[in-house]
Amino acid sequence: MLAQVESRLGDVLSVRYDDGSLGGSFVLSFLTALSLYCLKSDFEGMSWLSLLDKSIGGKLCTVVQPLINSFYSGKEWGYFAEDEFVFFQHRYLGLSITEEEYKIVIQELSLKWTSINDIAVSIENLLKLMEPSQLENNWWYVSLNTISDFQALLNTIAYFREIGTDEVRILFV
Repeated sequence: MLAQVESRLGDVLSVRYDDGSLGGSFVLSFLTALSLYCLKSDFEGMSWLSLLDKSIGGKLCTVVQPLINSFYSGKEWGYFAEDEFVFFQHRYLGLSITEEEYKIVIQELSLKWTSINDIAVSIENLLKLMEPSQLENNWWYVSLNTISDFQALLNTIAYFREIGTDEVRILFV
């Protein structure tokens, strides 16, 4: 999966490393685990994230909430309006979805727009937690790769901040 950052004005930038290669898969893995942890779902990473959470006084979910709220994955749903169901059907032939389900998804995606400053602070705080730690690698955290992926995401966010973007969301495709 690759990450893209979208602005409300329709600008979309792929998350890239300094060498030009595309990033995002390690961010998605980590955000998936964080989302499960913050939803109190039972999974194999609970104890790992619990230790990280305790190291910052039980505020991990608060710190990452803007980041978790901002991402979605799948098709480029966000480019459609509620009244464009027929156009959507023609674009994605064979996708079985009712008009009511389509509208619910479009409404949920409209809630993904998040303050770019809040997302940047969330990523910066996560990087501070990851970098000094000797955290154990697992299926959703691979030390150098995860840190590099988040840094590439932060660099993309920084570009949008420089051009005056207020809100963004993150799409994984």
